[in-house]
Amino acid sequence: MEMQYEKMSLVELKSIAKEKKLKNISTLRKQNLINLLKDMEKQANSKPSEEQQAHKTEGRSLTGNTQSEGKTLIGSAQPEGRPQMGNAQTVRQNPQAVKPARTVGRSFHSTAMTAGDDKAQGMGAGRKFVRQNPAILNKRLPEDNLNALWFDEPLDDCVKLVAAAAGGDYFDAIHIGNEVVADPMFFAEGGAKNVARRDGMGTTTLSAATTIGRIPDYYFQAVGSGTGAIAAWEANMRLIGDGRFGENKMCLVVSQNAPFLPMYEAWECDSRAMLPYDDVQARLDAEEIDAKVLSNRRPPWGIAGGLYDALKDTNGEVMAVTNDELRAAAQLFEKTDGVDIHPAAAVAVASLIKRGVERDATVMLNITGGGERGAKKSFYLKPSLVFPLGATREEITTKTKKLFK
Repeated sequence: MEMQYEKMSLVELKSIAKEKKLKNISTLRKQNLINLLKDMEKQANSKPSEEQQAHKTEGRSLTGNTQSEGKTLIGSAQPEGRPQMGNAQTVRQNPQAVKPARTVGRSFHSTAMTAGDDKAQGMGAGRKFVRQNPAILNKRLPEDNLNALWFDEPLDDCVKLVAAAAGGDYFDAIHIGNEVVADPMFFAEGGAKNVARRDGMGTTTLSAATTIGRIPDYYFQAVGSGTGAIAAWEANMRLIGDGRFGENKMCLVVSQNAPFLPMYEAWECDSRAMLPYDDVQARLDAEEIDAKVLSNRRPPWGIAGGLYDALKDTNGEVMAVTNDELRAAAQLFEKTDGVDIHPAAAVAVASLIKRGVERDATVMLNITGGGERGAKKSFYLKPSLVFPLGATREEITTKTKKLFK
């Protein structure tokens, strides 16, 4: 049957997909549709007990991370690959910040500190912590994106940067980090599975609610891993439990930069499983997008408590935004708010413009990066090691361990 799929036309494939009750397949490429149909066949042939066991295993994955003494911490940037983002600052309510097709109601913009602030480097409690705990920063940085990591003063020598070679994307960098932590000398910071990370990111939602006086109706953010949106969802549940800010669940509206759309395409098919994504095509798509920090090929999507569950629980949406749309959105934001914003943040603004909201809606628009043009950028962290995309685990771990001897 798999060979037959390859010989079919796109029209025939869509007809089969409709018979299988797949939704929103009009935007899928032929190869993605073929891969999806093949994946469905494999799932249909799986034993139910195995599927239930797999789901049960997934359910434990977002509960926390284990730490171990005597190991070197593998640090990372924010999940979307933004090392310059840090503790959120509360800014103002601005009902006219963006003017979408449908009138935007009250909005809350979450911004962030500049990279020069010690708190903004993703290094825990600051320089004292870094001096006492050597760290590899940042396992999620491809060589092509080194300019995203800048500071207003030099860092301590114990901070090391390991990068994936040019031509790779954030998933390639994440892969290197995963290979490193296979060695008992190191342990992973945890990423989306780190409760402390998610709780820290969720403070933007807490700040919005305490500033506005209620839980917003909508939450807009561009996503690479989706961890920020998961964190907002979890913070929303805590606010409901608190009882002082209302009982509504924010509708999560997350967005990706086309043509890099793995989560968008999975959502359009209502698929908990990510659709197959060829590595070469993924890297080509990542090169094409402006918001390169959003190029995560293996996000916490279908895992229990992941982004798929968050979107389902909040009646959310996933949107696709082109480079032209995000550039126009960035210009509009700077014109109305006077702040230049990063491409990923512009993706979120563009999604708000495209979708629009009800006139009386309260919106939280997460501006995940901006103000860089006027910031003092004196120091860039150069990588101590750059690994080729095909580097072996032995090569990665051996060379990395030497950095700390």
